[in-house]
Amino acid sequence: MAAFQKALIEIQETQSFERLESYKDSKIWSNMTKIERDLFALLLIRQGAQQLEKGEGKILDNFALAAEVGDNSPNIFYQQGLIFSSYPENNRTLHLASEAFSKAVGEDPNFFMAWYHWASVFVAKGVLNGEPHYFIESNKKFEKALELFSVNPSQEIGKDILFWKWGTCLSLLGRHSGEPIDFYHAIHLYRCASQHGCEEIDFFNDHGHALADLATLMDKEELFLEAGKLFHETIQKAPELIDGWYNRACCFLRLCEIAPQEEYFDLAMKSFERAAEIDPLNGQVWYRWGQLEANLGKLKRSQKILESSLEKFAKADELGSEHHLILRSWAETELYLGSHVERLDLIQSARVKIIKCLELDPDSADAWYIYGACLNELGHYFEEEDFFYQALEKFHYGLTLAPQHPLLWYGLALSHFAIGEMSEEITMLEKSIEYCNKVMECGGEAFPQFWNDWGVALLKLAELSNQATHIELAIEKFERALKRPLDSDYEDVDLEWVYNYGCAFDLLGELNEDSRQIEKAVNILSQVVQLEPNYIHARYNLALALAHLGEITCDIEPYYKAIDHFHTILEVEHEDEMIHMDFGVSLINLALLVQDAHQPERSQAFFRQAEHHLMLAASLGNCQAYYQLAGLYSLTNHFSLAMNYIERAQFFGALPSFEDLVNDDWLDNLRETSSFRQFLSNLSSQQSKDDN
Repeated sequence: MAAFQKALIEIQETQSFERLESYKDSKIWSNMTKIERDLFALLLIRQGAQQLEKGEGKILDNFALAAEVGDNSPNIFYQQGLIFSSYPENNRTLHLASEAFSKAVGEDPNFFMAWYHWASVFVAKGVLNGEPHYFIESNKKFEKALELFSVNPSQEIGKDILFWKWGTCLSLLGRHSGEPIDFYHAIHLYRCASQHGCEEIDFFNDHGHALADLATLMDKEELFLEAGKLFHETIQKAPELIDGWYNRACCFLRLCEIAPQEEYFDLAMKSFERAAEIDPLNGQVWYRWGQLEANLGKLKRSQKILESSLEKFAKADELGSEHHLILRSWAETELYLGSHVERLDLIQSARVKIIKCLELDPDSADAWYIYGACLNELGHYFEEEDFFYQALEKFHYGLTLAPQHPLLWYGLALSHFAIGEMSEEITMLEKSIEYCNKVMECGGEAFPQFWNDWGVALLKLAELSNQATHIELAIEKFERALKRPLDSDYEDVDLEWVYNYGCAFDLLGELNEDSRQIEKAVNILSQVVQLEPNYIHARYNLALALAHLGEITCDIEPYYKAIDHFHTILEVEHEDEMIHMDFGVSLINLALLVQDAHQPERSQAFFRQAEHHLMLAASLGNCQAYYQLAGLYSLTNHFSLAMNYIERAQFFGALPSFEDLVNDDWLDNLRETSSFRQFLSNLSSQQSKDDN
């Protein structure tokens, strides 16, 4: 064996690359044989790799010398590229790797592995710099690699690996472009890799991620299910690795958001539980698990599950790095729970968290929405308009960051509705409805709660304006929220929405004097009461609807049913002034309906009951009861009492308009008295003075 070769082999075996210095003079290495020069070039590259690892600066000199010694062999450049590309988090080394692979294919255009690794370098550049043009360039190089593979199959990697890595390139491009077509191409390549027998654990994860990303873009349940199967494959191959469990859990978390089913929640819950067992210090696991429980808690209206989700967020915040995201979800869940159980401490806590979130991430439009929502809830809790006006400021600021954000427009709609409801200002309600239209324009029509709230705003506007068209529009919105026909089962929907739906038909029937619409209201509200017997508002409005039906049809049977419901309600709400007053009015109407000169005791009994409830309403502070008592005493010919209560109603500002006062049928008997005529004359004179 030649002296040079023997010495170089010894250097190779002992890794004593410092001994190469004595051979770097061209006068020495030029005398080497071809085999010796190839070995010397290879050792120079290995020395360069060692220098790069240590951060020494002579690597480029070594690599340049290696290329010269090796007569610019494509393999020399290829080996250099491999060394540089082994540092994918350094732009400088990736640039040098790209140059090396470029030189390799320049010397040998059919060098498959150089094209393959060159493509991989551009993927690494794209990941490092977040710029999609690198992935586009990588895609071209993968195309060339496949072309060469078909001509001369590689012995180093198979088509399974080629298609896998190429698919990853296009999947990453899709995440930047947001274009489904990129994911479709990526998934096609992953499927090709699978057909060629790819069984790597990371392959199943990458394939699953591409399907999940496409499913997110398209909101397609079947794609999430396919992704879930791939993540399950990962679990089967490596049950002790967290990736498979975590990815599967997140996949079913998204499935629960677009297609909530008990089975999906169960699979996600078990997967998060296992992931937390494997890595209990992983903040992301606790954060996503908290999101899952928050969604489930809202769906089931379960305080226990929602409180459990808050514990998960607290754990995630303790462990996690993305504190602003955790704080945002945590605050949103606290706000939801606080508003539903009327706990001021939770609402205030949510407010503190969202302010802290905005300190960390002031440009988060979602966080500005939650901040405004907190203020809305405080406005409802304290019945203070000022909170709603503060909320408007937050929503408007959020819109400067994201003008098409549907939740921010939704927040504006809710704030304006709350102000309009408290002040009974029609202009504020109209503004609320205007913003609801804006929510729809911005793509917010997917939220069922939005349709219900839009319907409620229209219903309130109808109450103030007496316009049936607003009620008809409200009914359309409630049906969008419920997504089901009138006679279907309401067990799986929010009963408050069904309640609003029934109230809308009752109000529409009253305005149109249409018994069929009121019968619909009775049918809907009866279903609500059947499903939730303790739902007082629903039972109360059912009683009113039955009374309205009895009044329009002149049928005593609905009145008797209404009386039963009023009695049931008063067992619980015996000091509610409005219930006593409406009960009293219903009893008066029933008394008039059963009035019979031959059996006066029937109507008199109802009049006495009506008097009792109206007196209770007045004593509890309902000033409108004074006017109703005046009507009762007019009907029963107790004119001095009638005048007494008419004057009380006037004193407390509880009289209707002058026109209604003149045309009220219940006051026909009283209208024949001189005292009432004088009262009307004085009232008319006073109004004339006020107008002037």
